Amino acid sequence: MKEHASEIERAERALVDLLKTELGNDVRIEVQPDDPETWDMGTANAAVLVHFAESRPSSNGNGLNAAALAGPTGFAVIVLARSLRGPGGGYALIEDVQQAFAGKAPNGMRRIAVQRARLQGQSGGIWRWIVEVGTELITGRPRLAGLATPVIPAFRDPS
Repeated sequence: MKEHASEIERAERALVDLLKTELGNDVRIEVQPDDPETWDMGTANAAVLVHFAESRPSSNGNGLNAAALAGPTGFAVIVLARSLRGPGGGYALIEDVQQAFAGKAPNGMRRIAVQRARLQGQSGGIWRWIVEVGTELITGRPRLAGLATPVIPAFRDPS
């Protein structure tokens, strides 16, 4: 088992750090907890949770990703708020999250693109949205692109 953070974990942390810098201390901002059922928003009026959502590895044709590019990667930014409107409300927080990402390229990633924001519902007095963002991780080393069969160089008969 790896003892160091994965590239995905480093990217999650970079997104959280960016949001903390841009949004300040009025919002609780964290990576999505391992056990979301036991996570409690506490007394915060708003919170933002970040987690990995998807990847689509790009291939250079030989079954290996290009050394500097892991491919399109998506992250989910969960926005939680006790109110819809006004300062600290969900609508303003969604706009702030989208603005925080606009044109930014945190360390280890290409520029972030906000893909969409949508309401997921309301429960227990807390409104929940998901803001989907996309980027590309810059890795610096080749990765397998999920080959079904190994790549074997073609043998050519010298005659």
